[in-house]
Amino acid sequence: MPVEGSPSATVPPSSPISAVLGTFNPSSANHSTSTQVTAGPNDCRTVAFTVAKVNYQRRKAGTTGTQVVFDDMVTNVGHGWDAASSSFRCSCPGTYFFTFHVLSPAQGRARVDLMRNTRRVISAEANYGGFDTGSNSAVVQLVGGDVVYLWLAEGYLYENDARFRGFNSLSAYKIG
Repeated sequence: MPVEGSPSATVPPSSPISAVLGTFNPSSANHSTSTQVTAGPNDCRTVAFTVAKVNYQRRKAGTTGTQVVFDDMVTNVGHGWDAASSSFRCSCPGTYFFTFHVLSPAQGRARVDLMRNTRRVISAEANYGGFDTGSNSAVVQLVGGDVVYLWLAEGYLYENDARFRGFNSLSAYKIG
């Protein structure tokens, strides 16, 4: 039985990523869920995105964790960001730079994982102590069909519901 908030907890059936990857265990080391999907060379010159503002229904990890769902697409150039599944689906194989930033509430903490398919790539933690932040970045080699997204493994994310704010974000761009 998975420990509360552990990366071995399964994705809730209502997570948008389930529609892309199916039911899986986020701590699995199996990358076989990739399906080779490739765009033409002219379509892959520039691939970049930034998304922000966590959906109010996806700010609490609960006992099993939850996928982080973003409400605002700031930039989406080239192929990749899928707002419906709140994930990046690689159609241009190559090397990508990913970075994310999270904010925990005044009386809480958060641990967030950058996931590639069903495997954690890197994590960041925002501790107790009043509106703490956590950030991390990684250079990741992707093949066509790889899916990258954020997973709230433990705790809570803070987000102000003001229209133009977004304290939590995920960005990526293709570097090679």
